[in-house]
Amino acid sequence: MKHYGLGLICLLLVTVIFTGCTDDLAEIDLSGTVQLAAKPKGWPYRIIDQKRFRRTPLSLSQWLVEYRSDLELHRNLTINGEEYNFKADFSQPGKKFNLAVGQDGFKQPVDLVVLNRWEEGDHWNSALSYLNRRRKGRELERSGEIVASFFQVKSGIEFMVAAKYRLDSEVEWEADPRWGQELEVEGASFIKLGNHQCLYGEKLIAGTKISFYVLDWNLDGRFSEADDLVWCDYIRQGISFNEVVRLTDSWKAAKDNWYQLGLEQTADGSFQLVIELVAKGESGRSKDKSSEENAQNSGDNNRQNRGELEFLDADNDQQKNEDSSVVEAEPIPELAEPPIE
Repeated sequence: MKHYGLGLICLLLVTVIFTGCTDDLAEIDLSGTVQLAAKPKGWPYRIIDQKRFRRTPLSLSQWLVEYRSDLELHRNLTINGEEYNFKADFSQPGKKFNLAVGQDGFKQPVDLVVLNRWEEGDHWNSALSYLNRRRKGRELERSGEIVASFFQVKSGIEFMVAAKYRLDSEVEWEADPRWGQELEVEGASFIKLGNHQCLYGEKLIAGTKISFYVLDWNLDGRFSEADDLVWCDYIRQGISFNEVVRLTDSWKAAKDNWYQLGLEQTADGSFQLVIELVAKGESGRSKDKSSEENAQNSGDNNRQNRGELEFLDADNDQQKNEDSSVVEAEPIPELAEPPIE
């Protein structure tokens, strides 16, 4: 009985691997329009400066504090014609993590309203030799974050700004003690900025709410297809306007429909998000299988009836049973995800 149960589990795993997990919304056409409204739902979504490093210390006699300066950030950025200075360091009394914003080389400090501040983990004066006390491996780690807001007087925009750091030190012992150990210190830090105002809208599909956020990517207080982008919370992904994307997340990409997003401003000045279906995935096509067969029997082989893009088909005769060759856009490297509510 035990072997039978194990075999059943293996069969299930193989089935999942070869058939793929299909998103529940994959076969549904999500095209249409979404009404948008200005909402204070933005977050520090644009990474304006960052550092990442991985080091192999020379000895266990070193301390965590020796890597603190490697986490500090300094960045100048022009916003709406005004230059701002951003700094994340450990200049506070007691060497606490600090975030500062200013102008004219910090000669004119910008008032920040701190919304959240925390630091946790091992003390800076922790010696890496502490990792040597447990052969199974022990990790030293420390992290911190500051989230704040400030107003730009010139534009009247409220900006959200955040700084975050993380430092990890870990020792891994080889299975054979004669081969010793591998010690590594890894760190990362970020400064992120975003307009607190965004355009927000929701689409309810089969009982599932999909939220869309149009983000002011160039931080000018206006919204346009050319300069800004969309965040979709359902797939937790940033999307540039007019690129071909999936709005569902099946394990096998070919099962999902493909869309393009556009931004339209109506006569009354309001905005709406336009979702256009440009290619049906396998799930959507299987739903229309009977109608396709009728079309084929009548001699109508029009590709538009199948909702497929012409450029998806390198070989028209073989494409029907093959995966689509759409290449997904790379994630936007400077985009930071919102906090999960």
